Amino acid sequence: MSEKISYNEAVSRLETIVSELEKGGKSLDETLAMFEEGAALLKVCQHELDAAEGRLAELSLEEINSKIKG
Repeated sequence: MSEKISYNEAVSRLETIVSELEKGGKSLDETLAMFEEGAALLKVCQHELDAAEGRLAELSLEEINSKIKG
């Protein structure tokens, strides 16, 4: 995955992949390719969630600091 994909796009594509894999009927090569794509999408999602968690922690610290100073 060389192109930048949003969290929502990644989740949507993951849902599609899971649905397709649940249907079955794919060749081994197709299944492996979908699995690899899904793993890459999971990394994108995890990265975005980690970044959001970091921003929330930063905001919480700013709020605490402003209350202490205020």
